[in-house]
Amino acid sequence: MKTKKLVWTFFVCFLVLFLAIPSIMWSATFNVSDIPQFQSALTLASSNGEDDTINVAAGTYTLTSTLTYTSTGTENHSLEIIGASSGSTILFGGNTAQILSINTVEPDADISVRYIEFQNGNSSGNGGGLNISVDSSDISVERCEFNNNSAVVTGGGASLVSNSGSVTLQYCAFNNNYAGNDGAGLSAWTDTGTISISNSSFDNNSTADTGGDDGGGASAITVSGQVTVTNNTFSNNESGDDGAGLFTYVEGEGGDITISNNTFTHNIAGLGGGGSFTRINLSGTVTLTNNTFTNNSTLNGSGGGSLVYCQSGSVSFTGNDYSNNTTSVSGGEPDGAGVWTWIGSGSLTLTANRFYHNDAGRNGGGLSLNSETGTITLANNIFHNNSAVNVGGGISIATSTATAGFYNDTFHNNSAADGGGIDFYSLSSSTNVHIYNAIIWDSTPQAISESGVGRVLAVYSDIEGGTGQSWFGTGCIDLNPLFTDPTNGGFQLQAGSPCIDSGNSSPWIPSTDFDGNPRVSGTEVDMGAFEYGSGVSDAPNISVSPSSNDFGSITIGSSSLPQTFTISNTGTADLDISAMSIIGGDSSQFILQLGTCTSLTPTISQGGSCTVTVTFSPT
Repeated sequence: MKTKKLVWTFFVCFLVLFLAIPSIMWSATFNVSDIPQFQSALTLASSNGEDDTINVAAGTYTLTSTLTYTSTGTENHSLEIIGASSGSTILFGGNTAQILSINTVEPDADISVRYIEFQNGNSSGNGGGLNISVDSSDISVERCEFNNNSAVVTGGGASLVSNSGSVTLQYCAFNNNYAGNDGAGLSAWTDTGTISISNSSFDNNSTADTGGDDGGGASAITVSGQVTVTNNTFSNNESGDDGAGLFTYVEGEGGDITISNNTFTHNIAGLGGGGSFTRINLSGTVTLTNNTFTNNSTLNGSGGGSLVYCQSGSVSFTGNDYSNNTTSVSGGEPDGAGVWTWIGSGSLTLTANRFYHNDAGRNGGGLSLNSETGTITLANNIFHNNSAVNVGGGISIATSTATAGFYNDTFHNNSAADGGGIDFYSLSSSTNVHIYNAIIWDSTPQAISESGVGRVLAVYSDIEGGTGQSWFGTGCIDLNPLFTDPTNGGFQLQAGSPCIDSGNSSPWIPSTDFDGNPRVSGTEVDMGAFEYGSGVSDAPNISVSPSSNDFGSITIGSSSLPQTFTISNTGTADLDISAMSIIGGDSSQFILQLGTCTSLTPTISQGGSCTVTVTFSPT
């Protein structure tokens, strides 16, 4: 049924007389409950000269052909398609039909799709479940599910393309989708616009293994625009080539990629970037902040947790956790089990990241750093129990003429055939690695190894076995640092540690330690990632992300998508949770379930986290 609303807008001019000039804007609403009605509404909306809303009633709609909306230059108006809820409005393609395809070239023809589940769609091109292609308009997809869809080319679940507009996807779930090329779950592309992916989950999606098959969970590509990926989970995805969880790419100059507060677990890449793969082809900026990478791997390439390639620009890693990631020895260049990164020119900065239990098939168990002429800075990072078959159990560094500075980093129990803690290789005699206020302990077979013509110089650092080495410089000591609980990842300093007040604040120190406590607390900066006696006693600290969530409009009797909440311990002692529950007047309408938390009374170690999910089922 079609209804019209007449909206009057008055412009008042204060001259001698008041003038009222009406402007007419039309909008149309279609309420559909079967496939012929749905297609009829799409056809009318493509040429009626109005802003259109199509409300799709609850039910399962089995398609034998694609629902299509095509406007070639006469419909400069928006289109909204709204289901009752993603669990109750289901579009089913039967593995033979692409489900929904929308194409428009008008600048103001914004497209919005909400509360729909796309099941078993199949496309010989892009977007097995949903395919949207616009020129400069905006695309928004919200609170949708994409399950068991496939595409021969890109976007098994969904393909979203806007040349210069914005592509926004939030509160969606992608499960068991397949693509013959990129983006098995989601493929998003823009030339100069923006891509935003948030609060969504990508699980068990996969691309083919025929070459150029990237982004098992999601692929987000821009020429010179911006890509933002935040508060998502990527788990159990596979890619034939790069970026099993997430593939992000700036093809041209000046693009930005921001990846923050995401969780990557059990993703497997055929080549590079098990958890995530990021490439800046010419110039741009990459920022990774507060992400968790666990149990990701590559089969024939580098970057088990994540891989970042930047030809020119700036790359920063802050507050990320990399644990139990691997690169296989079966082939390729299996470097950087936690992270593999390369920067041609510009700056590479790593601050307060943790690398635990990562295992590389060749070089760089925790981290593999590679640069031509860039500037590398590390501060307050922790490398614990990482290993490499060849060199650099904690870190391997390979440069041409780049410079590197380490400030207050902690290395413990890292191992390799050579350079258990750090291995450095340089092609230039003028290129050196400077290590300030570090602790490098329990390395196998030794703390530091050097090759090529560059050299390492450590000052005011505690390095086991360093006495007598050429790199063991001013203020260095070789004494047990007296960590609080190194076996379980506790690298704070005990009272009486020889590292307390034994560093040097010149030429530079980070203003805070790993936990964000201020430096300096005593007479001089401490060695290592933690400052002793900074006014914060050992105690757990609970953090829940996101702190709130909007479940949207859910039909009574149906359920929302499960929303994931991450519970983190950002304190300096283990966090024992005695109970988790939902309270309030309508608490019975919310269902709390385990994610990665093993129970509703978990113990979360310092720096650790686990997840629960909440589903809204209104009655």
